[in-house]
Amino acid sequence: MRFVFRPPVTDGAGLLELPWHQPLANWNPNLVLQVPQRGISRHVVQFVVQDGSVFALKEMSEPLARHEYALLCQLQEQGLPAVTPLGICVDRPDGQDAVLVTRYLEYSMSYRYLFS
Repeated sequence: MRFVFRPPVTDGAGLLELPWHQPLANWNPNLVLQVPQRGISRHVVQFVVQDGSVFALKEMSEPLARHEYALLCQLQEQGLPAVTPLGICVDRPDGQDAVLVTRYLEYSMSYRYLFS
């Protein structure tokens, strides 16, 4: 496994101790945070708390994870509103998909919840 994290990497250092060798769907429920108003996703998404911060973990193919990571970095550099990318975990065992790691956007809600 390899981690490609954006500096300062100390912000998410505790994330390195998570069970990245397992699919996100199989993680121990005690590690996962239940987020209210969470939207529907076509990918497996889990939320975790590390060092007092909430992070969103999204499992997807490596090319897609790298593309979304780069796009989020560009949006951040341009000062546009978007979630803050922290990094990606790639080369996971048994050909598992990569995981995109972002900071949880507080007070966010899904479009479906907002308009219902």
